[in-house]
Amino acid sequence: MEPGDGKTLSRFDDRFRAQAKLWQLGAADAARAQTSINELLRLIEEGGHADSPITASVSYDDLDLTIKLSYKGTLPYVASEQRLPGAMVEEQIFAAGLSGFLSSVFPDRLNSQQKDRNCEISLYFQT
Repeated sequence: MEPGDGKTLSRFDDRFRAQAKLWQLGAADAARAQTSINELLRLIEEGGHADSPITASVSYDDLDLTIKLSYKGTLPYVASEQRLPGAMVEEQIFAAGLSGFLSSVFPDRLNSQQKDRNCEISLYFQT
C-alpha cells in the first residue's frame, strides 16, 4: 500500500472483505478488524510515519485473526498501548483507558516494534 494513495485503503478493504468471506469470519469480527486497521492506517498516513509502501499480511486460524503491517519510518502513538505511571489515581487510570477505547484501534492485543526505521505493527483479534 502506498502512503497517500487514496485508492490504497479501498483496495485493502475490498481484498480483506473477500478474504474474510472465504474464511467465513463473523461479520462483527471482520468489522472490528477492518475498523481498527483503517484507523491505524489513518494514523500512519496523517502522521507521516511511513517513508515506504506499507505491506500488510493477514492470517486466520479459526481462533485468531492476525494483521501485520510492515514499513520503513516511525511508529504512530496508539493509545491502547500506552504505559501507565504507577502513581495514577483511579480516575486517571479510567480516563487513560477510555482514551485508548476512543482511539478506535481496539484489537485484543497489539504489538509494535521498530528497529533501524523498520516498523512492524501486529494486531491480534480473538474470534
